Amino acid sequence: MSPHVRISESAEAFARHVHDLHTEIHKKIQVSNSQYKIHADTHRRHAEFQVGDYVMIRIRPERFPSGTVKKLQARSAGPFKVLKRMGPNAYVIDLPHDYGISSSFNIEDLVAYKSPTAIPDTPFDEPLLDPIDAPMPTPLPLNLPYAHKESIDAILDEQIVSTRDGGVHRFLVRWRG
Repeated sequence: MSPHVRISESAEAFARHVHDLHTEIHKKIQVSNSQYKIHADTHRRHAEFQVGDYVMIRIRPERFPSGTVKKLQARSAGPFKVLKRMGPNAYVIDLPHDYGISSSFNIEDLVAYKSPTAIPDTPFDEPLLDPIDAPMPTPLPLNLPYAHKESIDAILDEQIVSTRDGGVHRFLVRWRG
């Protein structure tokens, strides 16, 4: 040891104290992060899609061109076909070109599409196998308690509203009288 170097015992004790604090805080942060990960993983969906599966995409306004997504617009769109699996959490989806967004999606923005089955008590009793290629039948809503089949003049329009269970048929009906 050089005679010109002086070691202060209080400075050395302070440096040891700071080092011990740093080690203790580092351990507490690791424990906190592991508890956070366990909690976050309980809410995470573990889903996988295969090429050819149909999915609904979650609409995020920041993904679309400015002004195209409105406040009261549907929160999902689809169904769309999975074209490619890029990894465990990224997929390429067959989007129409007029969407103007990237066709690659994170698994968090995809929901498995469950094709709607035909409405009971209609001539269309078999479920639809391919929701894109098969034309959607327009059955009469016979199970409405306030409407009789005879009071419907015409069904002017129909749409499928996306829900977590796949979709719900809505009809625009012209009533007689």
